[in-house]
Amino acid sequence: LYDLTGGHPYLLQGILEIIWDKKDKEKDFLWNIKNLRNAGKTFLKKHPDFKRWLDTFSQTEKEIYRCLAEAPQNRANISYIRSKTDTAPHYDIEDALQVLSYNGLIDDSDEEEPKIAGTLFKNWFLDNKLAPDSQKIKAFGGIFRCDWLDGNPVC
Repeated sequence: LYDLTGGHPYLLQGILEIIWDKKDKEKDFLWNIKNLRNAGKTFLKKHPDFKRWLDTFSQTEKEIYRCLAEAPQNRANISYIRSKTDTAPHYDIEDALQVLSYNGLIDDSDEEEPKIAGTLFKNWFLDNKLAPDSQKIKAFGGIFRCDWLDGNPVC
C-alpha cells in the first residue's frame, strides 16, 4: 500500500475506501498485490486528478519528476538532476524539489538523492507519455499549442 501511494494521504484514503467497499461486496476478498493494483486502477477511473496536479507544476518540476521517474531505482543524485535540467537555475531546481516533496510525489529525506514516492502517480505519468513543454515548443517552432497523446502531437 505504501509502495503504491508513497504515503500520500489523499491516495491512501482513496485506495483504502475502494478496498473497504470491495471487502464488503466480496466475502473472499484478499489483501494482495493484484487487488491493490486493481484498486489503484479503480481510483484513477473515479478520480481523474493527476492531470490537474500536473498542470499546476512548473516546467522545472515536470523535468525533475520525469528525471526521477526514468532513473534507475527511481532515485537520482542532485548533480545528475542538474545535468538533466541544465536550463534551470540551481535555485529553481531546489524550489522544484521542495514543491514535489510538499505534494508528496517525491521523498527528499536524503537531500542529496531524492526519490519517487509511490508508483501510482509515477506510472500514470509515464503511461501518459507526457512530453515536456520544451519538446512541444521545439517540435512545432512554438507556433502551435500542442498536447501529446500516446507519444504523438495533437494540435
